[in-house]
Amino acid sequence: MDPEWAENLNSVLDDNKLLTLPSGERLQIPPNVRIMFEVETLKYATLATVSRCGMVWFSEETVTPEMIYHHYLCRLAQDKFDSLGEEAEEESKDDKPENRKLSPEVIEARKLRKHAVDSIRGAFDGPSSFMSQVLANAAKKLHVMEFTTMRVLEATFALVRKGIEHCINYNDQMEDEEDKLSDA
Repeated sequence: MDPEWAENLNSVLDDNKLLTLPSGERLQIPPNVRIMFEVETLKYATLATVSRCGMVWFSEETVTPEMIYHHYLCRLAQDKFDSLGEEAEEESKDDKPENRKLSPEVIEARKLRKHAVDSIRGAFDGPSSFMSQVLANAAKKLHVMEFTTMRVLEATFALVRKGIEHCINYNDQMEDEEDKLSDA
């Protein structure tokens, strides 16, 4: 972290909650605003910054890879995890449950998403699962950046999520083409 930004951050974390921008402009942070940081490491944090923050720390022994797998697999199955999920959320905002009707595309996307997650779940089950073996092997390799389990799992699940989204989009595209052919 840039030392100048660290000092500006410290003034925000003080009781006066005053943010000084690089331009010199000062902004008063309202008393009802809370600031939360999620960091991978405190390696570059100053003692002044650390002393102004409350901390919750989870060691790798506390949060196991299996817990992380479970969390990500649950998130992958959720509607809100891709663009079609956002569409489903918009469609279901009606207050009355009897009026909540989802489009066939959204229903089909839900089925495909659930099927995809169920299909890969076995690769993540248990401490000797395929993914655990991949992680252990990857940790032994030389890396450009410092190897962390969280970084690897974030990247892995971002790729899996994008793959599922591509499958859903491909199916939609094929259905559209089938509809065009049947109309002709």
